[in-house]
Amino acid sequence: MDRAHVGLLASPDPVLLAGLEKRIVDWARGQGWFLERTGPLRRGQPWPGRLEFIKKGILGPEVWGEVLQASTIFVEVVAEKREAKSAEGIWVKFFQSPGALFGFAQLAHTGPTDFVAALRSRRGWDQAPAEDERAALAQVGLPWMAPEQRSLGRLGAPGRSLGQHGSRPVPS
Repeated sequence: MDRAHVGLLASPDPVLLAGLEKRIVDWARGQGWFLERTGPLRRGQPWPGRLEFIKKGILGPEVWGEVLQASTIFVEVVAEKREAKSAEGIWVKFFQSPGALFGFAQLAHTGPTDFVAALRSRRGWDQAPAEDERAALAQVGLPWMAPEQRSLGRLGAPGRSLGQHGSRPVPS
């Protein structure tokens, strides 16, 4: 595995991480972007080796390269992967999604993997609009669940879906 793009293997200082995250979100806002943290850290999981964000809207690789290289936050950029290394040595990965599907993309990137795989098999997955996670979960017949609460056990019996308001299982 190419360790150059994995980032720090040990978890960085939480204050350092929070400061970097704030600078990145503020920088993105200055670009006119809507950006949210995504990935395992959002679920309260251990440090995955990099910060991950998802951007609402799509940019081409050449634009990512120009924008990331122009930022004073980053000292190294891999434009085609939408990755950049901060001055603190922390790698940052940027995902992106069309606005109408942002909720599904945020669910997919936040995970966990088995939960997302089960969601993908449900009627309503990837049916726009779902501009946030609450709308995406509603599209597949589920009530809001915070990222740290998401698990296969919360989905009910396989092959069944929760009713419109999550009150009772109904055949899918």
